[in-house]
Amino acid sequence: MKTKGKFKQVAVMWIRDGVLINRMPINAVAFAYAYFLSAPAAEQDSLNVNSLVNFAFAQSGISCLEKMTLWRSLQNASDLDLEAAVRLYNALATEAACSANYFDGAIETLTWLKTCRAGNFITSAVEQEVLDAWAYSPQGRQICSRSGAITEILGRRPNFCKGRDHFQYVSEWLTKTAYRPEAELIKTIYYVADAVSEIKQGREFSAEFSIVPIGFAHHIDSAQVMAAASLVRAGLEKLLASRVVSLASSSSLLERLSLDQRQLELPSAEALEASLRQAGATHVVRNFDELRSSLDPQFATR
Repeated sequence: MKTKGKFKQVAVMWIRDGVLINRMPINAVAFAYAYFLSAPAAEQDSLNVNSLVNFAFAQSGISCLEKMTLWRSLQNASDLDLEAAVRLYNALATEAACSANYFDGAIETLTWLKTCRAGNFITSAVEQEVLDAWAYSPQGRQICSRSGAITEILGRRPNFCKGRDHFQYVSEWLTKTAYRPEAELIKTIYYVADAVSEIKQGREFSAEFSIVPIGFAHHIDSAQVMAAASLVRAGLEKLLASRVVSLASSSSLLERLSLDQRQLELPSAEALEASLRQAGATHVVRNFDELRSSLDPQFATR
């Protein structure tokens, strides 16, 4: 798109879990279960699954490995096998998330942006191999097939992580695909994220990479978390039955995975929107109708 003698190149970077797919409650519960089940028996006695779920929500936007490392350091625990715990998390979250759905309007918005010649990138702290496998799942193929709307999935690779690395990669993609000198381009990256930490990161690099952070304020209530717990529990039992996962004394441990709805600490819808604005979101939207409305003027002349 030409704008006053310059060519405008646009990309949108998406958080898969929490913006495109409604699976944040699943991820939080899967984190809690994976940490609890992987912890040494001596530590399990002092663990509270509700506290782990609340912690996962509070630290939204960083990887499972980073969350587990941070929790372990705060609790002065050292015996947890982090790699095994993360593998269990990935197995639980992947199994349960098969039942998660795209947000209403997500797929249609991706398709529309593709027709506008905008790039669509998923940016994630999840390991690249996990994301690559997901792309070939029935859920992933809806947007990642050869004719799909996703340009590329960016995950965690050696020396390449969510944040500056991903922003720089997309910025360079905009330059390469324009086939024009950098001086003739107006590059814009819209970063749609649901976590305060992600919006802050987008704001931090906004000047360097022309990033416009957009907060996606989907409100999660306790009923959604309890429904997610049922899905993760069913997924765990399926994985145990198929021997994909094995646990010592699994029956006694499973009895301790129940959540108490009264102990969940979740922000109100108003507090969520306010926190995203305070973090630096240029716009805060609650659904894809509002998101489409905020993006639509940028493509009016395409």
